[in-house]
Amino acid sequence: MQPVWDPDAERLHGISLEQLIAHGRPPFEIARRTSDVLAGKELFSDSPVDDERWLRMIFGEASAEPTFTIGKLNASVLTAQLAAKLGWDSTCYEATKTDAARISPKTHRAAADARHWAVLWHLISTGPQHAHD
Repeated sequence: MQPVWDPDAERLHGISLEQLIAHGRPPFEIARRTSDVLAGKELFSDSPVDDERWLRMIFGEASAEPTFTIGKLNASVLTAQLAAKLGWDSTCYEATKTDAARISPKTHRAAADARHWAVLWHLISTGPQHAHD
C-alpha cells in the first residue's frame, strides 16, 4: 500500500506526520491489540462506515483478520434507542447529550470520543438528571 498523507486529516485529527512517525505504532501491533481487547465482541462507533474502512486497511496491512465484529448502527442511534427504551422524553435526552458534551467533549480523537459515548451511555443508563414538565 502506498503511504498517503492528507493535510486535511492532519488538521481534523491534530496529528502531524512527524508525530505519527515518532509515536505511531505499526499496523500489526494495532491489529493485534485491537483484536485482543475486542475478541468476540461487537464494536460500535459514531462513524461506522468510515471506521470500518480504516480498520480494514489496518488489518489488511497487518495481514490479519479481526476477532470482533463491526456494528452497523451508529453510536448516536444506539444511545437514542436506549433513552427511548428507558422512557426518556426528548427534552431530557437533549439536555443529557449537552451534559455529556460538557463533561467529556468529542475531539475527533479515538480516546476522547469513546469516553464521550461512554459518559453519555452512563448518564442515560443511570436515569434522567433533568426534571422537565
